[in-house]
Amino acid sequence: DEALRIVLARLYLRTGKAELAADIIDKIGAADRTSKDPKLLTFRSRVYQRVGRADAARKMLETALGEARTVSVRMKLSEALADLHLRANRPEDAARTLDGLGQATPKNYFYRKRAADALSQRGLHEQAVGQYREILALVEKETAKRCEVLRKLGQSLEKLSRRGDAIKAYTQ
Repeated sequence: DEALRIVLARLYLRTGKAELAADIIDKIGAADRTSKDPKLLTFRSRVYQRVGRADAARKMLETALGEARTVSVRMKLSEALADLHLRANRPEDAARTLDGLGQATPKNYFYRKRAADALSQRGLHEQAVGQYREILALVEKETAKRCEVLRKLGQSLEKLSRRGDAIKAYTQ
């Protein structure tokens, strides 16, 4: 029964009837308060965003983030939550969300770089610079990775109009 309601809500969403989709999603939540599946919570968040219920959408993403079992899923959810914060004109919250994502995996180059790149892509260059500088310590002896991080660091510094620092990063 729940699966059919989700399919129906998806159909309504695709046909531009977001209000009807929200009504169906609300009924799923009322019938089963124990449902903490990150996929369902993410879908609910998307529906709530479409109907202009940003606070409910944010709560769904935060709950999904808490329930996510893998770092990969947490990454996607953190990026979605950061985007929601940016749409609400709260860049500090977006930066905090993505910074937390990078700090959650302090020794993993791939995840740290992805968090720093996410900050940079969203125009949060000051925080990205901090993340890139921290990543440099992880890749001191790996030339290719170090060059990539220095290039990204330089790009973020350029966006901040700190050309002198950018040149130093490029020539390290």
